[in-house]
Amino acid sequence: MKLTGNGYTGTPDTTQTRAMFGGATCSGTPVAAACSTTKSDDDSNNDGLPSTPASNGAVVQFTRAAQADTAGIVVGLPSAAFDWNTGAYYATYVSYNAASGSNSAIYVRNGAGAAQYSWTSPGADTIVGTPRFTTVGTTHYLYVAMASGKVYQLVDTGSVGAGGLTTVGAAWTTNPFDCSCTIVTPLAFNATNLYWGGTQSGNKLWTLGQSSEAQPMGSPFPLTPTVTTAAPAIWTSGATTYAFLGTTGHILELNVTDQMTVVDNTNPGSASVWGRIGLGTNGAARILAGDDGGNFWAIDPTPATFSGTQKVWTYAVAGDAIKSAPFYHYSTRSVHFGTEAGKVVALDSSGAALTGYPYVPGTVSDPIRAAVFFWSGVLVVGTQNGKLFFIDRNNGTTGPALMSQYFFGPTEVVSGIGYDVTTNRYLMSVGDPAVKDGRLYYFDVSSPLTGDPTPGSI
Repeated sequence: MKLTGNGYTGTPDTTQTRAMFGGATCSGTPVAAACSTTKSDDDSNNDGLPSTPASNGAVVQFTRAAQADTAGIVVGLPSAAFDWNTGAYYATYVSYNAASGSNSAIYVRNGAGAAQYSWTSPGADTIVGTPRFTTVGTTHYLYVAMASGKVYQLVDTGSVGAGGLTTVGAAWTTNPFDCSCTIVTPLAFNATNLYWGGTQSGNKLWTLGQSSEAQPMGSPFPLTPTVTTAAPAIWTSGATTYAFLGTTGHILELNVTDQMTVVDNTNPGSASVWGRIGLGTNGAARILAGDDGGNFWAIDPTPATFSGTQKVWTYAVAGDAIKSAPFYHYSTRSVHFGTEAGKVVALDSSGAALTGYPYVPGTVSDPIRAAVFFWSGVLVVGTQNGKLFFIDRNNGTTGPALMSQYFFGPTEVVSGIGYDVTTNRYLMSVGDPAVKDGRLYYFDVSSPLTGDPTPGSI
C-alpha cells in the first residue's frame, strides 16, 4: 500500500490523508507490526502520526479486524463474555440502538471477530448501557435493560444462526420483566440481583432477583434527587449490600439488603456525576466519581462516615469537566479518567497525580467520555471526535508517553474500550451516531504500538 498526501494546515482532523485496513493478510503477527513493513506513507515510525505534515502527512494503519457488517448506534462496551464457573471465553457481545429501524440489536461474535448470531428487540426500543452476562449451572444468561422499562433475560445457546441468543428456555416466567418505568441508568448486578435507577412518578431504584424475577419488599426505593445516567456501584460489607447512585448534586448510598436506609453525600454539590460510580476495594474501600464541575471524589462508603460533605480526598482539574467513567486498577490502587479538554489523569490511592499527569495526548479539543482503559502498563484512551491513543503510563523518566495514535474520522465517537484476555486483543466500539455506522475494531497487543515498551515501569 502506497499513500501520498498533499500536506495540511489548520485542523488536521478534517484535511489529513489517512487510510486504515482491518483483517489485512501479512506474513507474521501481530498484524499492525507485520503489515507496517509493506506500506509506503509519511509515518516513518508507525506511531500513527505523520513525519512531514506540511508537505505530505499521509498515514496508513492496520488493525487485526474492522467489523463493519452491522449498523446502528453502539451502546456501552464490547464485552468478551466468560463462563463464571470455568473462566472459559464463549462470546463477544456488542449492542446497538437503531440497528434495524427503531429496533435495537445485540450482535454476537467469536474471538476472531466473525459474526455468529444476534438478537433484535421485538419492537421499537432503546438499550440502556452495557448488557450483563452471567452463568448459572451450564446456562449462559445475558440481561438487557431497555429505556421503556423492560429487562430481558436472554439465553446464549452458543448455536450459530437463529436461536443462538433467545428468550426461549429462560428461567423467568415473565420475560421481559416490565417495571412500568423509564430506565435511566445501566444495569448493575452482583451474584444475586440486578439493580437500576429510573423514573416512575419520581426517581427510584429497583432491585430484581436474577433467578426469581422477584423484587424484595421496599423495591422500587423512592429517591428525592434526580437520577443521572451514571451506572450504579454495588458494594457488600459483611452481610449487607449497598448500592451507590449518582444524582444531581448528590451521591446516594442505599442499603439494598433492608430496602429501608438511604445515606446522602451532598458532594458534588451543584455539579453532577456522569459515566459511572467507581469502587476501589484494595485496602480501605472507596467510592470513586468525577463530576462535570471538574472535581474527582474519593469517599469512604461506610454508612456512618458517608453522609453530608464527607470525603477522603478530592482532586480538582482546573477549568475542566469530567464526564468519563473512572477506571480503577486493583494492584496499584490507582484510578484513571479523562476530561472534556482532552486531559488524561492518573491518581494514586491518596489522590495525588502520578508523575506527568494530567497529560494531553492529543489536543484540548479532544473530549474524553468513554472510560479510560488500563492494561499491563498501557492506557487506552478514546475521544468524542474519533481519536484513539495508546499511552505508556510510565516510561520510567517523564511519566506518560504516546506510543501510537489511530484516527477513525472527526464525526466518529469511540464509545467503549474492552479487552479479550483469551486472545490478548483490545476491542473498540466506534461509530457516528448521526449516520448509525457502528463498528467494532480489534487490536493485537504488540510493543511498541499497543503493548508496554517499558514493562518494568507501570
